[in-house]
Formats: sequence, C-alpha cells, structure tokens
Amino acid sequence: MKNIYHFILDHRIGGPHVYVTSIRDFARRGESEIVVTTGKGPITDIALLNLRHVWWPLYILEVPFNIAQILWFVFSGKICVTDAIFHIHGVSNVAPLYAARVFGIPVLWHLHEVSTNFRWIFNIGKMALKKGRFYIAVVARRCESAYALRDSVFLPGAIDHEFWRPAMTMQMHTTELDGGLGWDASNCENPLRLLVVGNLNPTKGLDILFSALNEARRPVVLKVVGAELTTHGSYAKNLYAYAESVRSGNNDLLIEFLHWQDRVVVRELMAGCHAFVLPSRSEACPLVLLEALAMGCHCVAADVGDVRLMLAHDERHRVFQPGAVDELREILQTLEATPTLPGLHSSYVYEWSLERLVAKIESIYGELRKSSSKFT
Repeated sequence: MKNIYHFILDHRIGGPHVYVTSIRDFARRGESEIVVTTGKGPITDIALLNLRHVWWPLYILEVPFNIAQILWFVFSGKICVTDAIFHIHGVSNVAPLYAARVFGIPVLWHLHEVSTNFRWIFNIGKMALKKGRFYIAVVARRCESAYALRDSVFLPGAIDHEFWRPAMTMQMHTTELDGGLGWDASNCENPLRLLVVGNLNPTKGLDILFSALNEARRPVVLKVVGAELTTHGSYAKNLYAYAESVRSGNNDLLIEFLHWQDRVVVRELMAGCHAFVLPSRSEACPLVLLEALAMGCHCVAADVGDVRLMLAHDERHRVFQPGAVDELREILQTLEATPTLPGLHSSYVYEWSLERLVAKIESIYGELRKSSSKFT
C-alpha cells in the first residue's frame, strides 16, 4: 500500500486542516492518507509531541523530540516508509523534513505562510532537503516573495464547488436555521447583514472590524462564526467585552457570536448575508474567502496574501489595507445591502477547483516516486 503522510504543525482545526481534508476526501488514488499533527486533534491519525502551546520557546525542544518520535514510529512500524511520501504543511514544520532525510523519503513541502518572520526556520528546513527528492509548493503567490522562491509549485487553496454554490442552499434565513441562527432573528429594521468566519485569534482581526463598526451610522447585524481557542483565551475574553462596549453605544448594531458551526450552517449564512468580511491581519490563501465567492457573496477583505488575486474577477468586491479602521468603516458605511452576486465564471471556478488541485498534486506525487533526482 502506498502511503501519503500529511504533517500539520497544529492539531487544532484551521486552514491547513481544511486543505488536507479537502484533497484527501476528493482524491480517489487508492492510497492511504494519514494525518500527523503535533498534539491530538479532531482529524489526527498520529500525534506528535506539542510543547509550543505550553510555552512557545519550547519549540526549540519540540523539533528534536519530534524527529526522534517520527524515527521511532518508523522503526516500530506505525509509519511505513515503503512507497511513502511526506506531504509537509507549514514553513515551521521542520521535524518531518529531517526525519524524511534519514530514510530518503520524498517530500512535498507546502508553505502556507506569507510572514517573513519564519525565514530563519525556512533556511533550517532547506538544509534537510539537500540531495533529496522534493518539491516546494506555495498556497499563495505572496509566499514566493516572502521566501525568495523562484522554482516553487503553485498549489493554492481549493474548494468543492459542488457544495459551495447558491443552488445548494435552502434559503433558511429565519429562525428555522438551527436554533435561531438565521438572519431574520434580529430586531434591527433593514440592517446591513455582515458575516465573518474565523477562529477567535488576533490574526483574524475581529477587533479591527469592531472598531470600524463603532460609530456606525446605519443598522448592522454582524454574525461571527468561529471557535474560541484555548491558546488565545484572553484575546477572546477581551473581544467579547469590546463587542459589548460597541453594541451598548448603538441600538442599531447587533453583534452575535455563533461559535463553531458546521459547513452547512455556514453555507446558509453566506446565502443570506449582504457582505462577507475578511478583516484579517495576515492570510495566505484564505479558503473561507473562496467559499464566500463561490456562494456569490459580496466580499470586503483586507489586502493580505493573495486576496487581490482572488477578488480580481469582479470589481464590485472591496479591498482595504490591513488594520485600516477608517478605510473599512467608510466601505461599510457606503456598502449597498444588495442580494448575492451572480455565480463565478467557469475559468475562475476551474482555477480554484479541487479537481484541478488534486490532479496537480497527484502529478507531483508521481514525479517524486519515479525519479531519483533532486527537485526544487
């Protein structure tokens, strides 16, 4: 049996998890695909040691411990290296790179970050790739510039367009939607309906959006879908307090935290919103923005990662500079409360489709297996 081992640095649900589960569920290769994460999460098949979440400087110890743990799993038979490929997600995920070098396992190193803060870690990881069989891939064009890459493979995020399309919704915009989550549950008269989907951590920039809604001069209903993370509990607590402060000064503003919701509920909420907002401080290729686009949402997004590339198909979408509260406030003040936009054109759907992504990944897996030469 051929094995693909997907290594993810975090056990909590996030972008790389959605990326991996999407390509794993869509593919029909007859291969075994195993998810290996640091810490035990909802999609983890094999768990490695997680020390960063105890105290982030312990990452320095986490790396050698996890190299040793992977080697032990190989010797004990828990990880089978025969015809295996290590698909490693994240620039900081260097432990499996060094374990792969020990056994000569081909590697697809997939970068999901655009921050230059990880350049030193990237250089450490590259040392493990010397004289090996590997490809370096990026989920966003901005990753290439962040890490000065010239020969990387562009493997962006992709979504299932059969699921994420308006025709699949039930248009449950009333309290019928799973316990009163629908848009008609508010008491505001003709409000602008805004939706944000993202875990409650500083990177997602919800505090920026709340600041922009402060002193809002029109009725607004904002629904926030996202889980509270144990590692950012204080941020979430401050966020709840800030939201209450903003709401208390404006009777025409309603902010609702819906916490984690499954993708069916998210799809219904997207179908009923006037605009999807991405206020993030940093992103590479935000899959949730692709989902919103496929649902025909009018999108307002920070200029992070490949957002401009993703929104280029329609000039009606709005882009603002990351953290620019006044700019975002002006956009929201002048935004029309219009129905969802027409569907995406076929070329755009193909560019960001799972079918295309999986075909490219399968081709790379094939090249890694049949060649003994080095790739870059």
